[in-house]
Amino acid sequence: MKLQGSLYKVLSQHMFTDSMPLLIKRRLCRSLQVSINFSLDVFPKVLRSLKQGVSFSALRFLSNAWNTSWRMHEVPRHACLFGCKASVPDRFSPPLSSSSSSSSASSSSSSSSSSSSSSDSDLVAPDSLRHYVRCDSLLKALQEVFQDSSPLFSCSDFCPEQAYKMHVASLAYHALKASHRGEIVRLREEGKFDEISCIVRRVVYASFVHAKPSLSLLPGPDLCDF
Repeated sequence: MKLQGSLYKVLSQHMFTDSMPLLIKRRLCRSLQVSINFSLDVFPKVLRSLKQGVSFSALRFLSNAWNTSWRMHEVPRHACLFGCKASVPDRFSPPLSSSSSSSSASSSSSSSSSSSSSSDSDLVAPDSLRHYVRCDSLLKALQEVFQDSSPLFSCSDFCPEQAYKMHVASLAYHALKASHRGEIVRLREEGKFDEISCIVRRVVYASFVHAKPSLSLLPGPDLCDF
């Protein structure tokens, strides 16, 4: 047993060279195309201050670990489950940075227009966490229940409030995928985006209520609003 422990210690030093903050940074930059402008020490400090379920959800978000159809190479790959109509495809999304996040929509449309070879099917917001970091439909639903206008992810800071939003977003996404994806696909084909929006708002609110005991937040919106 001592020999196995010694071998594991030696091998792990060479096989797993990244610390958790470095791993998160690499995933953010490569997978989600997000650049950060703050100390990496913030990640473990904030995550350790949260309840285990919230911390785990935030870590899954930051490390691009949602089970999206694009990440899992499902056939077919689906469009945004939160009801975005049209956007640039995943591979054309510009990097999100503190200087470019406010203009991502305009730069995205210019990239789309310059890609004359793209088909109509390309111009659909993908079921990909890289898109959900920027998803206006998801952000709007989260802002309704949290009653603030802060982004889902900030390039200049990471705080518990962002982790709370990541937790609720994760609960809502996987609830939509498990129970509503077929209905959302049908409504998208019929062009009924308002009905998709109603489903999304209800599911995000239900996820917020489910997670609220773990969040220690101020009272959320009135149930009658949903």
